[in-house]
Amino acid sequence: MRNKIAVLGAGLVGKTIAADLAKDHEITSIDISEEALRHLKGVQTIQADLGDLSNLKNLLQPFDLVVGAVPGFM
Repeated sequence: MRNKIAVLGAGLVGKTIAADLAKDHEITSIDISEEALRHLKGVQTIQADLGDLSNLKNLLQPFDLVVGAVPGFM
């Protein structure tokens, strides 16, 4: 069964996690940076401000699992 997984953050760590998980799961990478998302291959992307908590809950609703790979200050 292919799980729907959201990876929050598309930086050095997030893009690696997304690429690895995409081998067996349906992955969506979410990041504020259009530039970071542009470099991802084989995953869906959503450009969004993860600091906007009112939108975050709705954004993550359709996913089975969420992986956080955002900077520590967040």
